[in-house]
Amino acid sequence: MFQVETKNDILIMSLTQSSVTMYDNEQFKKAFNEVLDKGVKKMVLDMSRTDFISSLVIASLIYVLKQMNSRGGELKICGLKEKVKEVFEMTNLDKIFAIYDTKENALASFV
Repeated sequence: MFQVETKNDILIMSLTQSSVTMYDNEQFKKAFNEVLDKGVKKMVLDMSRTDFISSLVIASLIYVLKQMNSRGGELKICGLKEKVKEVFEMTNLDKIFAIYDTKENALASFV
């Protein structure tokens, strides 16, 4: 489900599936909880390969954002394809999440 790499002190989690459905939610939450438990403070979620994300997974993503923020961390999202980007915009999640066109831009936004 994820390809994970680290650049400097930034964890990059790249979704490898084109569709992330409610059936993937438990695995999705587990992966993020493991990251949160390790105390990661800077994370980029690369969604450039993802064409669909279910509402349940989006709810889990909001939970992760809240957890990161409460621990003094930052979560940035990059590479949203048009349909996924529309969902974020229609639900005003683009106002809550820091969203970047590319992974490079998301990485550069950390100061």
